[in-house]
Amino acid sequence: MSHSIRHKAEALLRDDYPLEDLVKDKDLPKILHELRVHQIELELQNEELIRTQQELATAQKKYFDLYNFAPVGYFTLDRSGVILDLNLIGAEILGREKGRLVNKPMLPHLSPEARPVFFHHLDVVYDTETRQSCELSFKNLTGAKTYFLAESVVAQDSNGQSVCRMVMTDITWRKEAEKALRKGEERFRIALLNSPVFVTEQDQNLRYIWIHNSHRTFSTSDVIGKTDAVLFSDADATMLTNLKRQALETGQMVHREIKVTLNNEPRYYDLTIEPAYDGLGHQLSGVLCAYVDITHVKEVEDALRTSAEELKRSNAELEQFAYVASHDLQEPLRMISGYVQLLERRYKGQLDPDADEFIFYAVDGAKRMQSLIHDLLALSRIGRRERVVSEVNFNQLIEQVLINLQVTIEQSQAAVTYDPLPTLMVDPTQLTQLFQNLIGNAIKFCSDRLPEVYISARQQADHWLFSVRDNGIGIPPAQQDRIFMIFQRLHGRGEYPGTGIGLAICKKIVERHGGTIWVESQADQGSVFYFTIPQ
Repeated sequence: MSHSIRHKAEALLRDDYPLEDLVKDKDLPKILHELRVHQIELELQNEELIRTQQELATAQKKYFDLYNFAPVGYFTLDRSGVILDLNLIGAEILGREKGRLVNKPMLPHLSPEARPVFFHHLDVVYDTETRQSCELSFKNLTGAKTYFLAESVVAQDSNGQSVCRMVMTDITWRKEAEKALRKGEERFRIALLNSPVFVTEQDQNLRYIWIHNSHRTFSTSDVIGKTDAVLFSDADATMLTNLKRQALETGQMVHREIKVTLNNEPRYYDLTIEPAYDGLGHQLSGVLCAYVDITHVKEVEDALRTSAEELKRSNAELEQFAYVASHDLQEPLRMISGYVQLLERRYKGQLDPDADEFIFYAVDGAKRMQSLIHDLLALSRIGRRERVVSEVNFNQLIEQVLINLQVTIEQSQAAVTYDPLPTLMVDPTQLTQLFQNLIGNAIKFCSDRLPEVYISARQQADHWLFSVRDNGIGIPPAQQDRIFMIFQRLHGRGEYPGTGIGLAICKKIVERHGGTIWVESQADQGSVFYFTIPQ
């Protein structure tokens, strides 16, 4: 298209081309075409402008959201520390509304120790015009202290003035974690310094790289970089090396009690070997070892073991003595008792009253001595004979006990009842003796009422709990521990017969079966004897 046609079209758009001249112009079609092309170009330019405006609005919205809602505080500061602008998070950091902070100094919001750091930071940023960082602390309205990492650069504002653009990231959690870590490390250090534990760290070649030696039995500098051979004998070093190699190869903890020679002295240690890993926890870097000195414990154990063996031997000798003494006493006592009873039958009533009384006491004493020796033999047999256990139905066992006590039950008109009882592995002879003693005592210690005895059992975690309940005279709480001791009687011989050995026999039988026995009672309110038998 010629320049004159474009010129005419532009003149027409400026309203500089008279309409009457346009109508007569022979290039009118071309001018109109040029106007149409120009119109289309304008429409395209307008669409592009609208699209550009929309993109700008979107970008401004993104910038606004990023500026105000990013999880960091944005500040614009002048060199004196006055806040020229800030985002919403920045206002939250300072604990004020945004409008009340603009054109106000940052200084009042900083903690006292952070103020010189802040101004030094601004000076360095403006003087060097390089990116700088520092840590600042603030006190909010509640008085709590928060910590931030401040990163700043110098920029130009819309007026061409130099300003500081500062970004603040909350690192309070990190500072608290560091504080807790330092506190934990200090506690660990103090605990380790005062601990008798001997702790070491060795690399993969089992060379010492760290050691804690609270006993100061050797110089640490003489050990670092060396192996166990520098501390222990060849045999001990080989044993320790094998255990540590095992931990390295399996990646599993190794725990042993060891005996080694250290500084020419035998020592016992409870040794724990833990595989050590690199900082990422991926690759084995060596082993951590904790040696707990248990030499004193072992010495005490040896002493206790020796004492236990001596006590066992002594008890065996005492049991043997009691058995032999009781057994050997029976024959002369039987002879004495026989002749005294013969005197009673032949001369009772033929001598004076004093003689009859003397003979009565002699016969009674002989009978009581025979009963005492019989019970002592029963007690000594429990400790001497090996327990022979078998499967025992306790219902049948109680029936046999009641047959054994039939005369006593009939004479006292006692009522003995029991719930269904279990079947357990026990020594039937000893359990028969146990129930016989408990039921016999319940009948004997019943004062003027008709005896009532009730037997039950219930299963618990790993044992059966038996109870023998009576309606007898009861036992005062202060006396309940004494009744299971040998020869401990709560009543005179004139009130209730017996030797004071029966409940001691019961206690020994129950304990030989791995159980315990006790009583719950109040005076004149009956008693309940409890005992346990393991399943």
